[in-house]
Amino acid sequence: MSRVIHAITTPVIPQWNRELLFKILDNIHDVVLVIDTDTTIVYVNEVYVRSLGVPVTKVLGRRLDGIEPNSSTINCLKTGMPSQGREYVESLNIDVVSNTFPLYHDERIVGAASIFKNITGAAGLSQELISDMEQVPMENPYNMKAITSRLERELIVSALGNYNNNRTQAMKALGISRRAFYDKLRKYGIEDRDKEMS
Repeated sequence: MSRVIHAITTPVIPQWNRELLFKILDNIHDVVLVIDTDTTIVYVNEVYVRSLGVPVTKVLGRRLDGIEPNSSTINCLKTGMPSQGREYVESLNIDVVSNTFPLYHDERIVGAASIFKNITGAAGLSQELISDMEQVPMENPYNMKAITSRLERELIVSALGNYNNNRTQAMKALGISRRAFYDKLRKYGIEDRDKEMS
């Protein structure tokens, strides 16, 4: 498999070396996991540790087929086909969105890499919200504006609860801008409620 390298050198970055590449991988906001053809985990980035709470020593050097035998990373290794989408990681009891692809050397597969994000909080939020909405009767069940407002408020409160009132994490999970998030806090009186509780 031929590859095209999309990188140049400059006086500031005179060469692309291993140290620079590992710094880049460790600063990506998603989890990066790399296995070889035996499914041995040969690399995990710092986000793996921070995001999943699993020490590097617990996974590095272990075989993924012994930890997560049905993972998309192993499937990619077997088929040589990249994949992307949502999957459940049974060993960690989390939902992730992943992008998995084979690694080649001299036109043969030597491993596979997965880049993924833990979306468990976001997935749980929507299910919890649906449950809550079904239990509360409304005066007019066809009033779209009222339903949307109530749903939006409940979603924000739920996100804040799931992220221990960490507003940055809550707005990330909700997928809205900082300005929109703070506007909605004011609109629904959520900001004032937090001040009263302190």
